[in-house]
Amino acid sequence: MSSKEDITKTPARLAYSCQCGWLDLGHMDPKSHREHEGAQSLWEQVSKKTGQQSKQDARGFKVVYQQTHAKFSVRDGFTGTYWVSGNLSEPESRSVALAIFMEVSKGFEARQSNWFYKKLTDSGFSAEDLVSNLIGFYKVLQPSLDVPKICGVVSPADSVAIWEKHGAIGSHKNKTFKPLLFPCTACAPAKTTPAGSMAGEHKFGAYKVTIADDGRGMPEGFDIDRAHGLGLQIVRTLLAELDSTLQLRPREGGGTEALITVPMAAR
Repeated sequence: MSSKEDITKTPARLAYSCQCGWLDLGHMDPKSHREHEGAQSLWEQVSKKTGQQSKQDARGFKVVYQQTHAKFSVRDGFTGTYWVSGNLSEPESRSVALAIFMEVSKGFEARQSNWFYKKLTDSGFSAEDLVSNLIGFYKVLQPSLDVPKICGVVSPADSVAIWEKHGAIGSHKNKTFKPLLFPCTACAPAKTTPAGSMAGEHKFGAYKVTIADDGRGMPEGFDIDRAHGLGLQIVRTLLAELDSTLQLRPREGGGTEALITVPMAAR
């Protein structure tokens, strides 16, 4: 259970950000000394194929991943056990690890939300949990990620102001990996004209949004299915929850166009 003091203590455990909402710095840590716990352990199992060999398929192996917490000296949590093919490409391995991570993360939060734990804590599906977990996973794949810069972390004073205005973080529930954002004066957009454009249309049962800029464009040989940038991965994860798609293409005259297609039923 988080408290307002977690924002101002040293080291801080909570912070608000303009792009990622509330962040739990503990959840963002991919390392754990406990076996089969932590995003780093999961990725090592999947990428190095260290688990028990499958009897049905010599190339397959076992992956065990868990998330736990301790209450009154008793440790409890959620554990997932999976059989993974050993014949996966690097992008496929990342996708499998991400799917496992997301399923166990939701299972753990659901367990914390049951009738028993609700009497002890408001932590289940707290606003910051799943988003912070997801960022922790990508910190394993890209250790050099500058999360404060990418997410736009605000000052402790601004974070406290949001807590006091909108209520305790545990009172806001988020069962998705989409950031839950609150109005924040520190996040107000700068009064400048962006070098880009956005347009949308409703056509054939879907809403299509086209976003374009006049920048230097995509790198030569860029493949969206093999891209591992945090921002792009988060966008694709959120769109997948809406059964939506993302396409990137060169813009005529220079720059890049992003085409997002959202089925109307997903709105």
